[in-house]
Amino acid sequence: MQNTTEQYFISRRRVKNARISVNHELHVKVVIPLWYKERDVAQLFAEKRKWIEKQLIHFAKAQKDTPRLEEGEILYLGEPINPGFDLSDKKLLQKWYLEKAGELYSNRINILSARHGFTFGKLTLRNQKTRWGSCSKKKNISLNWKLIKTPIYVIDYVILHELTHTQFFDHSKLFWQKLEQVCPEYKQALAWLKKYGRYL
Repeated sequence: MQNTTEQYFISRRRVKNARISVNHELHVKVVIPLWYKERDVAQLFAEKRKWIEKQLIHFAKAQKDTPRLEEGEILYLGEPINPGFDLSDKKLLQKWYLEKAGELYSNRINILSARHGFTFGKLTLRNQKTRWGSCSKKKNISLNWKLIKTPIYVIDYVILHELTHTQFFDHSKLFWQKLEQVCPEYKQALAWLKKYGRYL
């Protein structure tokens, strides 16, 4: 593969068919049936070579576009900063992020809800793996604390997305019309999350 530092992981399992996946860390994961021989693996790679290369190039390019962090730096509001403490202490780092997220989210959701005439119940922070935010039928809003790593306009977009759900609980045409009205840059924010969100 060209211009990549990929790693290959092959595991044998009780499966009927082989499968290959490539992730943003440039890991090529291959699951093969127990009965596969070396020639079967070689044939599999030959058949999937172009697809694997395409995926690796895509993720390698995305890696180059992400902010570069020097030693001692973390990502905060879309920019590298040095928080001034030992980053090897993961509990301390997460506590720092949670405190910053709690303060900022509370401030922004109050400002944005008042500005656009929204009402909501309570705000909570969560560590969701696949969602940036959610809104319950009681208008309680949850936000992913990892958003604190994104630019402020992205945070505002997610907040406004969930606040819009207090009026439109689905993703209907009316929902998107309202969201565009209160957050004209929502497409740029969505593009940022699509491009960089997996690295947070």
